[in-house]
Amino acid sequence: MIAAGALLLAVVVLGWAAPLPLARLRHISAPGAELAWWLSLAIATVVSAGAGAVMLLMGDRSHIGQASWQACWAFLGHPHIHPADEFTGATVLVILCLAAVRATVLVKQRLLSQQRVHRAHLTAARVRALSQTGGVLWLEHDSPFAYSIAGRPGLVVASTAVRDLPEAHRDAVLRHEHHHLASRHHWLVMAADALMAALPRIPLLRTTAAQTRVLTELSADDSAARECGTDAVAAALLSMRTPEHGRARRLQNRPPRKPQPARIMLAVLGGSLAPAVLGGTILGALIFAAC
Repeated sequence: MIAAGALLLAVVVLGWAAPLPLARLRHISAPGAELAWWLSLAIATVVSAGAGAVMLLMGDRSHIGQASWQACWAFLGHPHIHPADEFTGATVLVILCLAAVRATVLVKQRLLSQQRVHRAHLTAARVRALSQTGGVLWLEHDSPFAYSIAGRPGLVVASTAVRDLPEAHRDAVLRHEHHHLASRHHWLVMAADALMAALPRIPLLRTTAAQTRVLTELSADDSAARECGTDAVAAALLSMRTPEHGRARRLQNRPPRKPQPARIMLAVLGGSLAPAVLGGTILGALIFAAC
């Protein structure tokens, strides 16, 4: 079935050839929109691979395209693009099913680990009488650091060295971590990592996992900068235990962009439709060449 072959070819192009040029388009929009684009594109590519495999297995059935191009009936209506198309479709489906099982197991393991870490911090707070105010658990340490733990409720953990920073810097650090929790960034990173681990040989999924980690941090930086000011966030980044010079320069060179729901929805729509659009373009080129 030619349509199935075109869709699978689009998946191959997006999965292996697209990540490098797409990664060079970073920072053309707000981090939230870019994050939505990468995740929706990765998910749509995997789903399209499954759809193409199913179409190959059902290649001997009539489809809508046969009624549209009567002149190319023999070309479009031919049930196979290759004698082994059923084998190809079945192989792709088996790979995707195994990948789904692996991703499910990895997500379950990550969730259990996250729950253990969350409980351990709350237990430490009760046993050691650590200071916990406003959803922030303060740990005695001379170096400034902060991180967040997803859970019910979400928890921000910071060292007492952060509490001793200037008020604007401290507020910027805490705002950054609270944004991670409010935007469910932990779950997005977990999903991207699961896709990458399930199908590690696909460059698009590896790039998506890396971009997700970077863009969630940039999104949190922008949120903190809108609330606390760019200078405060840049100074806070440079004062942390592992200074983030690149992120600080980014904030100083360009103002944080306010997230726009319309752009995020367009990014999701564009990423979701990219495999189908590319597959349709390939199919149209084949029809034009044949007819």
